[in-house]
Amino acid sequence: MKLKFLFDWRQVILLSMLQGLVVVGFWGCAAPAAVSSGPGSFEARSAEASASAGMTPEALYLLGMDYAKGSGAAQDNARALALFEESLAGGEPRAGHALGWLYFSGRGVAQDYDKAFVLFKGAAEKGVPDAQHMLGLMYGNGWGVKKDGSVALYWTKKAADNGQPEAGVIVRDLQKKLGGNGK
Repeated sequence: MKLKFLFDWRQVILLSMLQGLVVVGFWGCAAPAAVSSGPGSFEARSAEASASAGMTPEALYLLGMDYAKGSGAAQDNARALALFEESLAGGEPRAGHALGWLYFSGRGVAQDYDKAFVLFKGAAEKGVPDAQHMLGLMYGNGWGVKKDGSVALYWTKKAADNGQPEAGVIVRDLQKKLGGNGK
């Protein structure tokens, strides 16, 4: 009896790499997907993305993260910026957070809290926990917006409820500062 597989090994590796998963090789060695070589490697993905037509917004976002972090290749914030913009235009909300971070931190662009705020807010309203967390920090510290503890608590609570790891600690601190329940 011959077994049939839905995917061959190259497709599984490529799908895993595009999703940022760890690929376990035939000899049991785990390697980060972005650092592996061969079909579906960072180099292959970036060559395929030179004309990013046909890539999904999620794939554009993930490739942008590779460039922003320098995973598998030299860090290139300008390329990350272009990929995040294209991904966001295609509807990937995490790209809004990633773009917001570039503008917030001034990585590859002039630091611009106003633009970062707009990008974080758009992503936060679509449920991106890290963007919700950043809005809470911006309101809590008065970075680019009027300092407002109640609004900071609102966004930080949303981030914590959606699984953002640092937000829970900040919620407790904000509640103490605001008098218990945030009012």
